[in-house]
Amino acid sequence: MARAPPWDCLRTMWMQGRWRRAVVSLLLAVSGLLAVAGARERWWPACRPGDFDTPRCLALQDDRYDFTAMPESWVPVGQAAELAGAAYAALALAVAAAL
Repeated sequence: MARAPPWDCLRTMWMQGRWRRAVVSLLLAVSGLLAVAGARERWWPACRPGDFDTPRCLALQDDRYDFTAMPESWVPVGQAAELAGAAYAALALAVAAAL
């Protein structure tokens, strides 16, 4: 009996949707990591766990630093907005790949 070529198993995996699930899972993981990196960029080191009432942390809780619905007086904090935008893009790709 002739052996199937090695790419046949890849074709079978793709047809069964395993690759798509793997790609969606990877994109969701990347989106989550980028979102955490964006949040870390904004909040760390001013807001350490348990120190949310310190003056330095309270200053960062102002709406001027929000990057999801930017007010006119928006003030960027590091690369937080770029990382959050990349997280949203990865999430959108994951949703598109899941459809």
